[in-house]
Amino acid sequence: MLAIEILSSSDTQDEIDEKIDDYLAAGVALVWIVDAHDQTVTIYRAGMEPEFVNVRQELTAEPRLPGFRVAGKEFFARLV
Repeated sequence: MLAIEILSSSDTQDEIDEKIDDYLAAGVALVWIVDAHDQTVTIYRAGMEPEFVNVRQELTAEPRLPGFRVAGKEFFARLV
C-alpha cells in the first residue's frame, strides 16, 4: 500500500509527522510526502531512514509497485 500526502502551506511539521506515524502504524508500506513548491518527495518506510528525491531524480515505488518509475520532472509537471 502507498499513501501520498501533498503538503499545503497550512500543514505544520507536527501534523505531518503524526500522519506519517499513523500511516506506518496502520501497515502502509510506503508514505510519500510531496512538497510541490520545492519539488521534492520524502519517502518513508517502516524501520528505515527517510529517502529524499528531487525533481532531477527518478521516483519509484519498488518493490510495492513493481515497474513504477517516473522522472521527478514529469511527476511534478502532472501535479499542476
